[in-house]
Amino acid sequence: MKDTSKNRTRDLAEVREANRNLAEKALNMRCLAYLSQVKASLLTATIYDINHSKKTLRIELDAKVKLEAELIEANKTRERLLQIMAHDLRAPFANLVGLSQGLAESYDKFDETQRKDFINMLHHLSVGTMELIDNLLEWTRTQNKKLKPQPNRLKLNTIFKEQVYLYDELARKKGVELVNLVPQGLEVTTDLNMLQTIIRNLISNAIKFSPPASRITVDGELVEAWVRLSVTDQGVGMSEPRIAELLSNGPFLSQPGTQAEKGCGLGLLLTQELCQLMGGKFRVTSTEGQGSCFIIELPQ
Repeated sequence: MKDTSKNRTRDLAEVREANRNLAEKALNMRCLAYLSQVKASLLTATIYDINHSKKTLRIELDAKVKLEAELIEANKTRERLLQIMAHDLRAPFANLVGLSQGLAESYDKFDETQRKDFINMLHHLSVGTMELIDNLLEWTRTQNKKLKPQPNRLKLNTIFKEQVYLYDELARKKGVELVNLVPQGLEVTTDLNMLQTIIRNLISNAIKFSPPASRITVDGELVEAWVRLSVTDQGVGMSEPRIAELLSNGPFLSQPGTQAEKGCGLGLLLTQELCQLMGGKFRVTSTEGQGSCFIIELPQ
């Protein structure tokens, strides 16, 4: 009987020990499971933080690259403006000062014909200088992304008639005939100021490179959903490489006109950029010695 009690006590102790071991193992397993969950959560959070940091860093790097590109372009714009102001803009002002000074100092020595010639030269230089300043202002606004189209319904024959009238005297004095063939009733919805700047540049450019006894024609037509406008001259023409240079956003390459008229090589580039802002297209067809045709296409 005594042995039986000892056996029971020993068995009970073994069971308790076994239960305690099982409880410890179960606790250890729960702890390990919890630690695994914690590690998984920490790993997930770390991966998220890394990905988030990489994304933020990528955004910051992209912004930095964009800013650097904008700064480089801004410096190029500044250098071009300084170049134009130092050469192309200074020259006509120097001529204006020289002519006006000569007229003022020797007015009584000149006869009426000479005085009129001086005044005509002063007027011609003033018009060219004003065009250059207008182009510079418009081009600067396009580079600063501050120029936004303001669409209005426009009667094209009337607009071309006004521009032809403004340049008719200049063309006539050079012996160039300026003809408006834009049909009545042709209309387009676009920005008036931008379109006037384009027409002014194209007509002025055509007169500049046209010889005496030649003709400049402005025309327009509706082609499907596009309004096609053209300015065609019988001037000196251009090669394909020359056209590509003038329409590229590189250094301005000016060339004197048929009577040594000056410019800065900015007009065609400005025309192209304004056309793009208006949702249109610009192209040039030309043959050296046979003239050029400048074509703008605007959504009708």
